[in-house]
Parts: sequence; C-alpha cells; structure tokens
Amino acid sequence: MKQIVAVILSVCMCVIVSGSPVFAKELSNYELTRKINELEQKVGIRDFSGQWTDRISISGLLEVEGVYEDRDNRDGTGEDSSDLNLATVELGIDAEFNDYVSGHVVFLWEEDDTEPVDLDEGYITLTPSPNWPVYFSAGKLYVPFGNFETHMVSDPLTLELGETRESAAVAGLEQKGFYASAYAFNGDVDKFEDDSHVDNFGASAGYRMETQNFSLDTGVGYINNILDSDFLSDEGIDEVDDYVGGVTAHAIFSTGPVTLIGEYMTALDDTEYTDNGNIMEMEEISAWNLELGYGFTLAEKDTTLAVGWQGTDDAGGFLAEDRYICAVSMDVFDHTSVALEYFHEEYENDDENDAVTAQLAFAF
Repeated sequence: MKQIVAVILSVCMCVIVSGSPVFAKELSNYELTRKINELEQKVGIRDFSGQWTDRISISGLLEVEGVYEDRDNRDGTGEDSSDLNLATVELGIDAEFNDYVSGHVVFLWEEDDTEPVDLDEGYITLTPSPNWPVYFSAGKLYVPFGNFETHMVSDPLTLELGETRESAAVAGLEQKGFYASAYAFNGDVDKFEDDSHVDNFGASAGYRMETQNFSLDTGVGYINNILDSDFLSDEGIDEVDDYVGGVTAHAIFSTGPVTLIGEYMTALDDTEYTDNGNIMEMEEISAWNLELGYGFTLAEKDTTLAVGWQGTDDAGGFLAEDRYICAVSMDVFDHTSVALEYFHEEYENDDENDAVTAQLAFAF
C-alpha cells in the first residue's frame, strides 16, 4: 500500500512540475497505469518502498531574543534601547536519493533583515563514488573562507568581516582528518570600469583529529577579494581600485570540559573604493576572536560558560575595535536551550556600546 501511495504522489509531482496538460483533466485508469510504469522504469520506484522519507531530512532553528543596549558617544550624546524579537527562523531540507547526488536548501527569516523570507542556501553536491573522498558543490552557498566557531549568542567579529555568500562552485576533499577545498564565483564588488566575470576565487585547507584526551581542528584559508564579503559589500563598497586578497587561520582545541577557540583574519593590502560615487581609502582591515569555554552540569543540565575578546584593526568605524564578551548557555530540554550574553564594545572614535542579550532557542 505504501508503495502505491508513493508512486501516485510521485506521478502527481512529475505532472505538476512538467506543467503537462494532463493535470487539467482526470486521468483514465489506463493513462494512470502507463504513467506509473514509465516512472517505475525511470527511477526504479518499485524498490523504493519504505525509503523515500528516509532520504529526505528536515531541520530547523528558532531563536527568540530580548536585547538591551546602551550606547555612549564621544561627543557626550547617547541612547539606550530595548527590544524583543524573533531573531531567527531557519528551515533546512536535505535530499539524497542516490550515492552520487544530493541537494541542500535553507530558507532563512531574520527580523528586520531578511523579511519576508530569504533563500539562504541552495546547492547541489556531486560525488563520483561513495568511497571517494572528493566532492563538487554548485549553487548559492557560503564559500569556505573562515571558521567562525563561537560559544556566544552574537556573531564574532571575524564572521562580520569575512563571511561571504555567493553563487559559487566548490571542489573539495575530506580524508583521514585532512580537508581542503577550492572555489570560484562572480562577486558583487568589481574593479573600476571593469566587466563582470567569474574572477573571484579562493582555497582553504585544514586538519581535524580526536583522541581520548583531546580534539583539535586547525586550518587556513585564502580569498582573492576580501572586500566582497557580505558585510563590507553591504556597507557601500561598490567598486575597488584592485582586488584585495585576504587570509584567515583558526584553531579549536578541546580537552575535557575546556575549549579554546582562536581565529584571525586580515586583508593583505590597502585599497581605494567607491561609496555612492565618492572615492574612499581603506587600510589593511583585520579581525580576531579569542574564546575560552568551560562545560559543566548545573541542576542536571548541560551548561557552558564562556568568555572572549574580539577586535578589529583599521575597520574605519564599521566594526568595534575591541569587544569584551561573556555568555552562559544551558540545554534546558531536548533541542531547547537558553543563553545570556553581555558585551562591552569600544570603537576607534572612542564611542562605547554595552549590550545584554537573552535568548531562547529551539533546534530540530
């Protein structure tokens, strides 16, 4: 019975997707049987009973946050504010109907940022064989530049500087703890008076290991134009005098209840860029993140306490020069956690900012 239902549903989906006029009229028993037989021959659905739902997985994330912020400016002015919002709604769908092809889709909604809904990721991954450690992915994705691991509620400043989402092609491999990838895309930031081409690229490599006593993940990355990151391109960088390469390095070390996170990211040169037609200059912008996390049990609940120092250099007021941050999080139920975070920020122009964030998160 399950096999028949699966076949009929598949036929309906094929008819809808193809836009066939058959959908506009009722199928006869003969036509329905013929369609079923054709579909069985194409995809082998006769042997697919009881496996269709196993090959599609759905995941999601809901985050509700309450924030209080107090900003003091160098000129003596300032303001404080508070807000309660549904910070994140994320829905992911992964499909793998054979050993060679898989699909990944993520829909994202962030209050005041991606309304109504944004297609955050959508790409296809090909593997030549289940036993081969290589893969090829193409579509809308986050290129493998930066690690951005954190215990905190807020994104680290390294992510703010370097995270890059583009329609890209990525080739990579993973074997015995070693991983590496190379990618190419057509970025949003072009050179002055230059045509638009697929001339952005990068590469990354790293190594993961785990023993009974500790685990380690370390890696490096390169991108040929760090100014094409989501944050910098959104800040008004339209065109640049020349592409500015960027490099990043990270290390994550865990032993027992203690985890250390370190990441550094920097541009390799100065550059000139246009912002609404005005020629501006940017020095070698950089960012870093250092964190210490400690895990323990409180009231029979898994709890993590973390402290960190983040910062930037030559960010031109875009990002904080120093951020001192701490957070505590607890898994109160299965798939459900609460967290409380505080940070103090100092900017190059002597402005200061303090913020407290409480978060309730549900992941499935």
